[in-house]
Amino acid sequence: MKYKNVILGVCYFDNPLFTSVFSDQDIQILEVIMSQAAISIENARLYERTKKIKDHVEDEVEKLTIHILQRQERTLDEKNTMVFQSPEMLEVVEKVNQALLITKPVLITGETGTGKELIAKLIHYSANNKNQPFIAINCAAIPKTLWEEELFGHTKGAFTDAKANQRGLVAEAGKGTLFFDEIGDMPIDIQAKLLRLLQENQYNPIGSKKVYTSSCRFVFNKNKVLSWGSYS
Repeated sequence: MKYKNVILGVCYFDNPLFTSVFSDQDIQILEVIMSQAAISIENARLYERTKKIKDHVEDEVEKLTIHILQRQERTLDEKNTMVFQSPEMLEVVEKVNQALLITKPVLITGETGTGKELIAKLIHYSANNKNQPFIAINCAAIPKTLWEEELFGHTKGAFTDAKANQRGLVAEAGKGTLFFDEIGDMPIDIQAKLLRLLQENQYNPIGSKKVYTSSCRFVFNKNKVLSWGSYS
């Protein structure tokens, strides 16, 4: 059996009824049959090779798909990585990219456990100030009487136990990000002072008349509807 002058195999034919050799016509018929058999065998071999190539391509496509999904990881820093695959999460990240173009405060909304702080970190570590501090404030954990001191700090002698100057979280954040976790839990009377900080980037430590300028970025989150009088 030949296919394009390549020998694919050999077939043996015998005639148990006659002892004479095959006629020329018999040989021509056998040659036609063997030629068709050779074509069938070669087609089967081509099909097997094509199937192997197809399987290989599918494997490569699957590997490439996994690679693309892995490239969608957003590395925040050496210790923080966000991994996502869904189109909805990709849409959220696109909004983060838009937020990076402005320096205004950002409000992140969503139910508890949906990763609002991760989004805040993504904003911070994707921006130019990623090498600066990221300071998170748990608004529900700070007593009402300590809010102003925590935010703005105090000077020596501002009150009885103020034996030295104390920097607040705004100063500690520097040119980084100050993240307010659950801003809806902030006392209303502190919001007026926070409003001045947001509008003018200025504040006074307790006991000081000197005006300081804030250079940090403000990011807020909430898991509930903010009531009237709350920051929004």
